[in-house]
Amino acid sequence: RFVQPAAVQDAQLEVLTMAEVQGLPERDRRLIQLCYREDRSLSDAAQKLRFGRSWACRRHILVLTSIRKVLEKRAPDAVRVRRKAATRAESAHASRRRRAKRA
Repeated sequence: RFVQPAAVQDAQLEVLTMAEVQGLPERDRRLIQLCYREDRSLSDAAQKLRFGRSWACRRHILVLTSIRKVLEKRAPDAVRVRRKAATRAESAHASRRRRAKRA
């Protein structure tokens, strides 16, 4: 089976993700844009939207979960590759922290 290069899969995921974000209700879309495009914290985004941090946290989790489900259906191979890469990166980071503690 043909395997797409990671860059192609990343681009595919980005396009699908942006399409899903554009289809969100206004306040959910704005929350995601503030957190990911404007690099604001969840607390800052909630404050700017005049919502409580608790609401923002719940909506953030729900929105990310719904986007992940859509991506897993539309681009399962790309999601799987991305998840493996993230797991490897987390493992490497944890190993570096353990070594640093020992030193």
